Order: sequence, then C-alpha cells, then structure tokens
Amino acid sequence: MYKQVQKAIIQTIQFTQFLACYYDEVTTIDYGSWICVHAYLVYGWTIVPVLLCVDQIVDGLGSNNLIQVIMNSMMKGGRLSREELSKKLLCFGANEVNMFQGGKIKVTKQIKDSWAPLFHGCALCCTLH
Repeated sequence: MYKQVQKAIIQTIQFTQFLACYYDEVTTIDYGSWICVHAYLVYGWTIVPVLLCVDQIVDGLGSNNLIQVIMNSMMKGGRLSREELSKKLLCFGANEVNMFQGGKIKVTKQIKDSWAPLFHGCALCCTLH
C-alpha cells in the first residue's frame, strides 16, 4: 500500500501548480536526528497535504547540510528536478530555530538565493511547544 500512496503523491506533485513545505527536525531517544518533510500542494485550487519523507540527518545540523538534506528529500520524495522546484516551491515553514530562519547563511536565505527565486520563508512555532 505504501508504494501505491507514494505513486499517487508523485503523480499529484507533477501536476501541482505550487507547493509549500514545512520541515521539522526531531531528535530520537538515541540522539539521532531526523527531518520530516511535509508538503501542501495546490492542485486544481485545492490544498492537498502530504508527507514527502522522513530522512535521517547524518552529517550534522549545519545550514549547508540541512539544505542538502531538505532539497534531496524534496527531489527524492516528490520526484522533482531542481528546475521544477524553482518554479513550484513558494513557501517554507519551520520552527523559529535560528538555523532555519536567521542571518545570511541560514536555510531560508540559501533556498531563496540558490534554489527557488519565488520562495518566501516563514517562521512557525511547533504546535507541541
């Protein structure tokens, strides 16, 4: 069933006009780091929420590594090319963590400068906090 759901998500993403993503890093009981990539697709003027993937972060939580993990997750989970991402990715949400939101080298700035020129970052607070 997982493969069928994944196939349906990929097909929907291919025909979506825009997408917004929300990322959340979680730490496991054994101190492993994982990132959850959620997407909200605008498909036929309807918003479709999907979970693209959950990937382990193995090379640290620096902004350069997070960019690679996030973009690889979007390309892998959504089967989107870099060019498609630059046209469709409009919004990025993440917890109000300095690594994601602040400064010149942070994740939101790098996504806008290097991946998606139409992109807007926004700070969200985890609903569990």
